[in-house]
Amino acid sequence: MTNIRLTPPLRRWVEHPCALVAVIGLLLSGGAVLRPLPAQAQTGATLEVMDWNIHHGLDTSGANNLERVVTWIVDVNPHVVSLNEVEKKNGYNDNADEPAVLESALESRTGVPWYGCFAQREGAATGQGNLILSRLPIQSCDPQVLSAARSVARATLSVGNVVVTVFSTHLDDASASTRTVQIAELTALSATAPAERILMGDFNASANAAELEPLRTGWDDAWAVAVAGGTAVSYPGNTAGNTRNGRIDYIWRSKGGASLALQSAQVYDTGTISDHRPVSATYVIGGVLPAPRPPANVRVVVR
Repeated sequence: MTNIRLTPPLRRWVEHPCALVAVIGLLLSGGAVLRPLPAQAQTGATLEVMDWNIHHGLDTSGANNLERVVTWIVDVNPHVVSLNEVEKKNGYNDNADEPAVLESALESRTGVPWYGCFAQREGAATGQGNLILSRLPIQSCDPQVLSAARSVARATLSVGNVVVTVFSTHLDDASASTRTVQIAELTALSATAPAERILMGDFNASANAAELEPLRTGWDDAWAVAVAGGTAVSYPGNTAGNTRNGRIDYIWRSKGGASLALQSAQVYDTGTISDHRPVSATYVIGGVLPAPRPPANVRVVVR
């Protein structure tokens, strides 16, 4: 798939504008791959968001993964992150308050305040839920319960004088009909927010699933739009952008708004940290991106 750039699992890089001789040497040695720099966007603020199902705060061997999750969030450096299967004093990791642990660790690692909005799946004070963490102040946090013991966290942010409502959810894993009901609830709930809306989460459905049709109609799937525009980035062996057994984790942006323009999307190889891979999307605030131009230089990604 020619529209998808590939990067190796590690995200350490050095940039050499137009250093073609050095690049060729590295390629011949097998030590690096080429990755074109993104097309230049118009001057303006950007908003980067990220979604990741963190598997109850456990890696695939059952060990605590919270510090490694934080390391990846710091490395990706989003403004806002949506996390699914987050446990609050629910027996995992020595009965940890995982929303508080993650927020505190991010503040310690980045040196800036982070703000949280947690929605427990049944509306209780403790248990599993969806968590929004943001480096931008959260103006309002509105946890909502969906059918079949699922929830959505709703946070309102101000980004470059644009009000953006961010949603984080995790839909039913067993029944398409249940997901259909939950998506109807989500679309009704989101319709009460201002036009700029971003919906993230684990939808437990492939991109062509029938139950996702209301989202495909009224929302833009960041990964699909980035693929079409040539700004999708993945890693070797995953040109489809799969986040688990297929592509089931999404970042959607409402089609009704005019202040956010997608710049790029990326899926990351995080190995065994979780049973899901994270996905991110970067939006330009307040304007339309120009047509892509050929890259002026290359990025050398060190393995």
